[in-house]
Amino acid sequence: MIGDVIKFSLRTPHRDVAKLRCALACEQIDRVAKAVAAGPRRLTNKQVAALAGCRYREIIHRLEDDPGDRGDADVWRLIARCLGSPREVDIATLRSIFGEQADQVLAEKGLVPDTDSRDRLLVAIREVEQLAAALLAKRAHGDYSPDPNAARFPALPVSATDGRLTRIVAAWKAEATAVGTAGSTLTKYERILQRFVRFLGHDDARAVTAEDVIRFKDHRLREEGANPKTIKDGDLAALKSIFTWAVANKKLGTNPASGVTLKVLKNKKHGYSTDGAAVILRAALSRQAEPRGRPKLTAALKWAPLLLAHSGARVGEIAQLRKEDVRRVDGVWSMRLTTDAGRIKNKKDREVPLHPQIVRLGFPEFVTAAPDGYLFLDDVTDAKAFRAQHRTLKNRIGDFARSVLSEAKVPANHGWRHAFITRCRAHGVDLEKRRMITGHAGQGTDEAEYGNPAGLYQEVCKLPDYDLS
Repeated sequence: MIGDVIKFSLRTPHRDVAKLRCALACEQIDRVAKAVAAGPRRLTNKQVAALAGCRYREIIHRLEDDPGDRGDADVWRLIARCLGSPREVDIATLRSIFGEQADQVLAEKGLVPDTDSRDRLLVAIREVEQLAAALLAKRAHGDYSPDPNAARFPALPVSATDGRLTRIVAAWKAEATAVGTAGSTLTKYERILQRFVRFLGHDDARAVTAEDVIRFKDHRLREEGANPKTIKDGDLAALKSIFTWAVANKKLGTNPASGVTLKVLKNKKHGYSTDGAAVILRAALSRQAEPRGRPKLTAALKWAPLLLAHSGARVGEIAQLRKEDVRRVDGVWSMRLTTDAGRIKNKKDREVPLHPQIVRLGFPEFVTAAPDGYLFLDDVTDAKAFRAQHRTLKNRIGDFARSVLSEAKVPANHGWRHAFITRCRAHGVDLEKRRMITGHAGQGTDEAEYGNPAGLYQEVCKLPDYDLS
């Protein structure tokens, strides 16, 4: 309903879907408002054909699978003949019959045409309705050969859509949020696109060329001194991802970042040595609580290094462990790394058995005595607060390890993952089951279906204790 306000239903009870639909609806309303403010404009022949094609595809998509039986084929043929019979087109009649369809297509694309353009669109819509009826007659007869009209209609020229980069990013972000993209990725990509807009000096995505992306890459590398890996995996990845989304969602015609890359020399990262890991673990277990320190932080700095060392888990997975996630399954203590607690990189829950050394050192007793909820995070009220506290805790765990021991080319937190895999290789841990434990993608069918932590426990037990004496 339109009055002093625009009111409509998003037709969903789900909050994430509502967010996405609201963002897309606001974008469409904004386009229409701008088009109305600019006044009626003439549509090119290509634009008219593209808009008629939108109507054709909508009819076929809705009716092609079930257009009726053979008896209904005659009805479709009759409709096709009626639509194609008049030689002289009566515009008044076309306005009465097809005006609503034309206005719907125009509104979806945010276009306000002049009278002549709208009338030409009405003629084109009459023709595509005739083509659609003829095709549906064939489909009703069971003929599903390729649609001869499939390639007839052009894509709507980009000039007819709102190509502002900031609007494209906002729409991409709304959809990415709804499908569960990590908040850190949303923030990072949005920040990169804002930097790109400042570099360009304009906000018109349609004017962006591959040369602009290359200039941006060179500017970041030579003038700002950014790390080549940051440029390749951050800046260029963000541009490619968002421009690819814009092309797929018909907001742009081409992806100007496609094919632009930067060669990065790979520096092989290493895991902690066995002796180095033992030094950190001894320091963690003997660490005293600070007089005014947070009890949960103290617990995290004590137990997280040991859990990382014996599981190869990602530090974020350990940081978000909850009391309910540590449990005894088939007589074996295990920790459940789950998306219910927070983000898991591949979005797949897994059950990881605890190494006997962790059990002997008293981790199950610590969990049993802990209050319900997160073991190492304080109670959080919303997603933003959770992300901030979660990020801080990961940094604190890494800072602690680095303060005890700094080994060359060993990342503070991810070094545990490298070290765990090295130990697995050295002690003959089964490859597929090792991947089950670490959450790495694997190729085996057995791995995809394996679910009993007791079966993985025998592999974990192949790994010797760390010397913590």
